[in-house]
Amino acid sequence: MKKFLALLIIASSFISTQVFAKTKGHYVGASILQNSVTNEYRNTSSSIAYKPDFKESNWGYGVSYKYALNSNDFFIAPELFFDNINNNTKDVLAINSRYGAKINFGYDFSDKIAIFFGTGAANVDYKINWDSINKASNNQKTSLIFAIGANYYAYKNVAINLEFNSQMLEIEAYGENLANPINQINSKINILKIGASYHF
Repeated sequence: MKKFLALLIIASSFISTQVFAKTKGHYVGASILQNSVTNEYRNTSSSIAYKPDFKESNWGYGVSYKYALNSNDFFIAPELFFDNINNNTKDVLAINSRYGAKINFGYDFSDKIAIFFGTGAANVDYKINWDSINKASNNQKTSLIFAIGANYYAYKNVAINLEFNSQMLEIEAYGENLANPINQINSKINILKIGASYHF
């Protein structure tokens, strides 16, 4: 009986070491992303809002690093990220890339599945091109970003990540020679990411 109990304790200890880790520690990740950018053109001085006449989707990629702290299955994970959005079109506004930081708050439902939501800020690199007046300019702008997602721990140190995030930009843009003069572009950037991260 004593031998059986001893073997049971050893087996239990071995099994416990095979359980996947909770969301905690260092993570580096890479992802592919599909972005959808919608632009609305406005004339704020006359309160004229033109309905969105541009919406386009494109593919890009992203990389990230985060560090997670876990307590009773609840975790907080500050994250740094870079996204190559690559939404370069012939429209007035082209979104190139962005980098930023956000804080993710989440919960481990099990040893394999976690959900989270996050908020932070991202600096967006963009280009404004006025074809009608042969004028182009590059610039950057920072605004808030909001995210929601889930992690699936396929292996002990590897997670599959799914995330949707959204960001709004209000950009000063003057088109004096256009048929409908504007002084502001409201741009909404929606991004769906799927990727993998390595825990170390």
